[in-house]
Amino acid sequence: MVIMATPAMTRRVLLAATGAMGLVLAAAMSAMACTNLATLNLGTNYAQPGSTVEVTGSSFAEVGDGTQAVELRWNATDGTLLAEVEPDSAGTLSTEITVPEDAEPGHYVVVATQLAAEPGHGLESGEQTFSPVFGTPAR
Repeated sequence: MVIMATPAMTRRVLLAATGAMGLVLAAAMSAMACTNLATLNLGTNYAQPGSTVEVTGSSFAEVGDGTQAVELRWNATDGTLLAEVEPDSAGTLSTEITVPEDAEPGHYVVVATQLAAEPGHGLESGEQTFSPVFGTPAR
């Protein structure tokens, strides 16, 4: 038996396939090396494994005197390191990340962390624990 697909049926299948293969990205931040809440923005909300996504941010601390570069990680504070970027003197950053090739369809976050040497700003050691819930979308 041959089943003919109407244009409407074909559109539904393509939309389902596109949605099933796409990845949803969101930005999340944890304790930053500054008193203001840093912001992180992604160039797109959907991406394919292996594709690049533009990332911009603001209100980060400038690197120096023990303050380290901002780490961008995949889906957790200890997730795959996607990029390390040094904010400029105004605290802004701009870079591109690559979505991991092995990423399955689903919802993911890009987490930004920055360690600082100054007490009270950011994390003083990697042994402290915190939850990256600020800006994380509900699943």
